[in-house]
Amino acid sequence: MSYAVLFNRLSGRRSERWNNHLIEHLHKALPEPFTPYDVEDPVSLQLAMTDILASDAHSLIISGGDGTLNRVINALLQHPDRRMLKLALIPNGTGNSFALDLGIQSLDDTLTAIKRGEVVHSDVGIIRRQGTEFYFINNFGIGLVYDITRLASKLRPLGALSYVIATLIKLIRLPKLDIELMADGESEQASVLFLDICNSRFTGGDMNMAPDITLTDGQFQMVWVPPVSRLTLLKTFPKLFSGKHLQEPFVHHKMVKTVTLGSMNSEPCIVDGDLKEGLPLSVAMSTEKLSFYQLNQSGRN
Repeated sequence: MSYAVLFNRLSGRRSERWNNHLIEHLHKALPEPFTPYDVEDPVSLQLAMTDILASDAHSLIISGGDGTLNRVINALLQHPDRRMLKLALIPNGTGNSFALDLGIQSLDDTLTAIKRGEVVHSDVGIIRRQGTEFYFINNFGIGLVYDITRLASKLRPLGALSYVIATLIKLIRLPKLDIELMADGESEQASVLFLDICNSRFTGGDMNMAPDITLTDGQFQMVWVPPVSRLTLLKTFPKLFSGKHLQEPFVHHKMVKTVTLGSMNSEPCIVDGDLKEGLPLSVAMSTEKLSFYQLNQSGRN
């Protein structure tokens, strides 16, 4: 039995030196042998996944951020020879939001979680758009959250701080989206600055967008904000990090399992940190589960 280690050289700390350090550290820390896979594009990822699934690997260690994780889980769940692997996440991206829900903030945290062997069987969302479907694990968003992520990707060397800076910059010009929204069978017309459908609590680094959600409750927390003043948003922005923004009367939120979104325009969206084509589409809780090594906050060293 062995581990597979998949790392994305285009994610987060991109240096050859850091990746070599990662491999050396894993050689010393893991109790069983491992095979490293360097992926940079969909083709290399697909080839790596085929090899991993044909091997005796019981666990897949992923070094990257939320976008890398999204691409890996889609390659895994859509592979014809798929089998369930235990997944470990080394937070090496820009935001690393999903890792926070696992209680993981560093390579040492990841190794401690693997050593202890505690896993969580996480829910997985599915998005259907124009005859295609793909999975997500962290969150889906439109409007201002898309604009912020697009700018943050250009500020990647700043790490999680890039989301904070991008947010403050994008508050200068606020988008307004008119959408058709159907959540769990209830429909309405809505004007929003942004809408997030969250499978885990954190987004944009350590912004606690959906504080009421858990990875195993079988539902999303949908958060949306109608057009409000720039000053109102600036005052509310610090509360995103504690989750207290949900206490503001203009912030709408509800627990949902299925959401259909439509618009007169094909609004782009953000899915697990990656920029995608957007509306119209539907979001639903899938029947899939993924097992992640986790480290509870109470169990941190």
